Amino acid sequence: MVRSFYSAPAKELAREFGGRQERKFQSATNVLNGWTAADVTPALETACAQGWAERGLGLDCDQCSLNSFIPLHATGGTAVCPACSAPALYQRENGKAVEIVYRLNGFIDQAIDNGVLPHLLVAAALRDLDPSTYLLPGVDVVIDDTKNEVDVFGIHEGKVLAGEVKVKAAEFAKDDQIVRDVALSRRLGADINLMAATDIIDDGLQSQARELCESYGLELLVLHEPQLRPGLADQRDARDRRKEAAAVASTPRPRRGDTKAPSTPGPAPRT
Repeated sequence: MVRSFYSAPAKELAREFGGRQERKFQSATNVLNGWTAADVTPALETACAQGWAERGLGLDCDQCSLNSFIPLHATGGTAVCPACSAPALYQRENGKAVEIVYRLNGFIDQAIDNGVLPHLLVAAALRDLDPSTYLLPGVDVVIDDTKNEVDVFGIHEGKVLAGEVKVKAAEFAKDDQIVRDVALSRRLGADINLMAATDIIDDGLQSQARELCESYGLELLVLHEPQLRPGLADQRDARDRRKEAAAVASTPRPRRGDTKAPSTPGPAPRT
């Protein structure tokens, strides 16, 4: 009887540990859709200087078909796949020069994956408005034996604040989200209902939340891209202005003499 080379524990270990999870990495030209490398690179370099991100080279392996991130300090004269040790090639920009890519460090990447970053942005914005703000992020509250989760709860400008934080403002339009948020703030005895998202919360969603808050006697505080990501909002405005200026510049102007006065009709023929 031939003994199996792979033992049961080894098979179980492979089953549990197997997978192809890899932290995301991108070049400056691919980080944000519609943004140029000139817009994004300064922010990426600032993140590297703060220890939030790291630079490297992307490596494509023809043998195992894995794409790997190689930190710059680990790059050598020969590109070798860290997964299967086969010779490989570093990724190139448009097939030409080797391309620098970036990825977040493990701690920041995990925080973003767990949805922590939007809460931190909101906390920073609230403290900018009122340095005496005291907040508890991600609080589980039990009311009448029912567990409720409130993203932000605390004191702001001497008043009780409670509310919801979303990565995408569109989440507020789903499943009566705003109705439930405002109702929970009221049950918690809040004075202010917070409505926050990292992108733009449109006027329609804000109006819906404001009407509900007024009916419950609550104040509404909206924090979104202009407050949470002002640099991004400013760059977006500047980019839109550049596009408008380019569109105006590319519009052909009438040449002198091209515009003719409408001809006046002659006398009607005699009958």
